[in-house]
Amino acid sequence: MNNEEKFAYVIKYMGIEEKEIADTFGINKSNISRFKSNTNSLLKTVHLYGMERCFGVPYKIFEDKNITTKSQIQKIIDDRKERTVFDPFIDGKNILNKLIGIWYVYLYPSSKNNELYEIITTINEDYSVYDQNDNIGKLFISDRQSMIIKKSDNSRNLVSITFDNADISYSLFKCSLISKANQSEMEMLSFGFISKKILSKEKAKGILGNIKEQQLQMNLKFKDRISNQVYLK
Repeated sequence: MNNEEKFAYVIKYMGIEEKEIADTFGINKSNISRFKSNTNSLLKTVHLYGMERCFGVPYKIFEDKNITTKSQIQKIIDDRKERTVFDPFIDGKNILNKLIGIWYVYLYPSSKNNELYEIITTINEDYSVYDQNDNIGKLFISDRQSMIIKKSDNSRNLVSITFDNADISYSLFKCSLISKANQSEMEMLSFGFISKKILSKEKAKGILGNIKEQQLQMNLKFKDRISNQVYLK
């Protein structure tokens, strides 16, 4: 199949109306017939790029000369459609049921003063999440991991807490938290744990260990190097 034949088959298989293509490209509908013509074709590479941009037709169909059959074209289109509608998150009711209730998240704050954050977090049956600081968010469940995303009531920044589903059967399990440091507004990765029971500060610190091993904050020099590239002419 040449590109003209591929074009004719693709728009038929995907149910794309010729008038819709013509209106999108700003051309006369009669030109679409010439796109499909083997003898008087007007089909150019720019049109094929336009079909991908405007109608989701994979350009690979026309670019790859080894694609010569209708079944090959169908597979590429169907695979693209599946990837487009793919949702990495699942309903996960069995996981949700284990998480509903009050939990205590323990980690060190960004101030590095060896104090301790104890975030009382409530997970509801509708996947909504809130804590004692009036930060609200939602629980997202995937196959092996889950994530809580909250928006800080004060800073309006997002905070994400990720943990492994295999761990939630225990009353205490590890988690990672990505947020912005309180004063510098720099991105920070912190490691902590989530507990079903409230713990004393001494016990929580004993589990967490050294603060230097539980935090990674973005280096200011890295941010400067990024900024220099952005504004470099």
